[in-house]
Amino acid sequence: MKLNSKNKAIILITISTLINAFGQLLWKKGVTTIVFSTMKTFILTSLNLNFILGWIFYALAALFMIISLRHGNLSLIHPFLSLTQVWVLILASMFLQETITINKISAVSLIIIGTILISRGDIE
Repeated sequence: MKLNSKNKAIILITISTLINAFGQLLWKKGVTTIVFSTMKTFILTSLNLNFILGWIFYALAALFMIISLRHGNLSLIHPFLSLTQVWVLILASMFLQETITINKISAVSLIIIGTILISRGDIE
């Protein structure tokens, strides 16, 4: 099955949002060891594996986003970035034991519905 440009763009931007969410999770795990008392201390303590991997994931997510822009309209691609919030909610619950509330579920549901509506409304 050959994918059209729009579908390639959607797949690439969705991958980008998932990678970005993992990067944010790694930043969260890494930032707990950073001390903000002085800039020198900040620089030395921010050199931990989670923090560095978070930046690598963030760069990789940006690369996927840039490639997705080649295949789809900006007005289609940009709203998909909000899917990062969906992945962050799931990952924070799984790895950081953060609570998923009804308000968070409602908000994420609206994001998903909006993303679906945007993806269906962009006819090439």
